[in-house]
Amino acid sequence: MKDVMTWIKVLVINIAVLLGLLIILEIAWTIYEKTLSNKVRCDLDWVLYNYCPNIKTTKLNHTNDGGDLIEIEVDDLGGRVKIGSNSTLQNAQNFLIGDSFIQADEIEYENTIYGLWNKMVENAAYGLGFSSWNPIQYLDAIKKIGKANSHYYIFHN
Repeated sequence: MKDVMTWIKVLVINIAVLLGLLIILEIAWTIYEKTLSNKVRCDLDWVLYNYCPNIKTTKLNHTNDGGDLIEIEVDDLGGRVKIGSNSTLQNAQNFLIGDSFIQADEIEYENTIYGLWNKMVENAAYGLGFSSWNPIQYLDAIKKIGKANSHYYIFHN
């Protein structure tokens, strides 16, 4: 019986130590995220997550993906725009909405599907997307754009 109690005591101590370490790690991560991380954060009122409005940022691709440094600029809705250019939101009649395929932050704006479209026809297309969006967020994006008599293309994986 004494061996069983010792075994239970060791198990309880190990679980308590594990939980204590997890709590310490969670606290440390929270402190890092809120104070030391250089991630830009914003509270959006129309989707759960997207680029913050009107930001310029960069993304360094993994070496297996070419290792390119990609410049990203977004407008006040969170859609990507050509670096140093105005948003196509007001003039576009074609809206491409989707997840990471439309976000496309591994390639320059000019190589995105909407960037290529805008090369052929000026201000023809607008892309709005973010990885892991779901159909509810696509609908929210359509409502937020709110342009009647336009074409909406939804890309969903």
